[in-house]
Amino acid sequence: MTSASSKVSQLVNEMDYTALAAWVGIVIAIVVLIVQNRTAKKLTCLQLFLQLAERYDSAEMNFRRARLAQTLLTDRKTLKIDDTILVFFENVSLMLQRGLLDSDLTWNTFGIDVSSYWCALKHYIDDMRTSFKDNSLYREFEWLAHAMRAHTLDHGDSESRIGIKDDDAAITLFLELETRRSLERASDATQKQLLASSE
Repeated sequence: MTSASSKVSQLVNEMDYTALAAWVGIVIAIVVLIVQNRTAKKLTCLQLFLQLAERYDSAEMNFRRARLAQTLLTDRKTLKIDDTILVFFENVSLMLQRGLLDSDLTWNTFGIDVSSYWCALKHYIDDMRTSFKDNSLYREFEWLAHAMRAHTLDHGDSESRIGIKDDDAAITLFLELETRRSLERASDATQKQLLASSE
């Protein structure tokens, strides 16, 4: 009887170890899947960010940015605005709010431009909201501008940074720099094509 009970006891212990090993294997597999999923999400978000940055620095967008900056330098209160840049920032805002973009990368790449364009185009946005009686127009761009400003201040940068204050001299400086750098980056062919299409 003793040998039978010791065999049963040994069998139960082996089953316990087998079950325990199976559960440990399942837990390890789940942890590996979670880590792989997080890594894949980070890589996908980084790829999305790189695509947005590439789009923003494309020859076409550089030309549109230069043309918008020139328009605003000529007439700061003009309502004849190509809203391509605003729509781009609307989309960046939505992606950032949904956790698809890293806030530090977004701030580092777009922070000054977002804040400066917000200050330079606020009159246009206000007019559009009033004309269409719709305060939701460009709401995501507004959210992004405030988020970029808060991020700047959270990182110890001062209010004097370009685009942080609604300061006419700072906005003018930004628009001048934007015109120059964007035209330098836009290819001659793109400039000619966009000039022809805007006439």
